Amino acid sequence: IQGKESLFVAMPSREVKNGEFRDTAHPIDNGFRLTMEQVILGKYKELMGEEHIPPIVDIPTEDLTFRA
Repeated sequence: IQGKESLFVAMPSREVKNGEFRDTAHPIDNGFRLTMEQVILGKYKELMGEEHIPPIVDIPTEDLTFRA
Protein backbone atom coordinates (compact mmCIF):
# COMPACT_ATOMS: atom_id res chain seq x y z
CA ILE A 1 0.00 0.00 0.00
CA GLN A 2 1.31 3.46 -0.82
CA GLY A 3 1.53 5.47 2.41
CA LYS A 4 2.18 9.20 2.75
CA GLU A 5 5.96 8.70 2.63
CA SER A 6 6.58 5.16 1.38
CA LEU A 7 5.14 1.76 0.57
CA PHE A 8 4.12 -0.54 3.41
CA VAL A 9 2.73 -4.04 3.85
CA ALA A 10 -0.70 -4.41 5.47
CA MET A 11 -1.90 -7.61 7.09
CA PRO A 12 -5.15 -9.24 5.94
CA SER A 13 -8.08 -7.99 8.01
CA ARG A 14 -11.80 -8.42 8.46
CA GLU A 15 -14.57 -6.13 9.65
CA VAL A 16 -15.98 -6.84 13.11
CA LYS A 17 -19.46 -6.03 14.44
CA ASN A 18 -18.64 -2.46 15.50
CA GLY A 19 -17.36 -1.59 12.01
CA GLU A 20 -13.65 -1.66 12.91
CA PHE A 21 -11.19 -3.78 10.96
CA ARG A 22 -9.02 -6.29 12.82
CA ASP A 23 -5.95 -8.05 11.42
CA THR A 24 -6.50 -11.76 10.81
CA ALA A 25 -2.79 -12.59 10.46
CA HIS A 26 0.02 -11.54 12.80
CA PRO A 27 3.79 -11.91 12.29
CA ILE A 28 5.43 -14.02 15.00
CA ASP A 29 7.74 -11.21 16.11
CA ASN A 30 9.13 -7.87 14.93
CA GLY A 31 12.15 -9.50 13.28
CA PHE A 32 9.90 -11.71 11.17
CA ARG A 33 7.69 -8.73 10.30
CA LEU A 34 10.70 -6.76 9.05
CA THR A 35 11.97 -9.72 7.00
CA MET A 36 8.52 -10.32 5.52
CA GLU A 37 8.16 -6.64 4.56
CA GLN A 38 11.63 -6.63 2.95
CA VAL A 39 10.82 -9.71 0.84
CA ILE A 40 7.35 -8.53 -0.21
CA LEU A 41 8.40 -4.97 -1.05
CA GLY A 42 11.53 -6.23 -2.81
CA LYS A 43 9.52 -8.51 -5.08
CA TYR A 44 6.96 -5.76 -5.73
CA LYS A 45 9.68 -3.31 -6.74
CA GLU A 46 11.32 -5.99 -8.91
CA LEU A 47 8.05 -6.57 -10.75
CA MET A 48 7.45 -2.84 -11.09
CA GLY A 49 10.92 -2.32 -12.56
CA GLU A 50 12.45 -0.58 -9.54
CA GLU A 51 15.86 -1.78 -8.42
CA HIS A 52 16.33 0.37 -5.32
CA ILE A 53 14.76 -0.98 -2.14
CA PRO A 54 14.65 1.66 0.60
CA PRO A 55 15.70 0.50 4.05
CA ILE A 56 12.89 -0.65 6.30
CA VAL A 57 12.99 1.07 9.65
CA ASP A 58 11.97 -0.59 12.88
CA ILE A 59 8.68 1.01 13.89
CA PRO A 60 7.43 0.24 17.40
CA THR A 61 4.05 -1.45 17.32
CA GLU A 62 1.46 -1.85 20.02
CA ASP A 63 0.50 -5.31 21.24
CA LEU A 64 -2.93 -6.07 19.79
CA THR A 65 -3.44 -9.50 21.30
CA PHE A 66 -6.71 -11.00 20.05
CA ARG A 67 -9.29 -11.69 22.72
CA ALA A 68 -12.46 -13.60 21.83
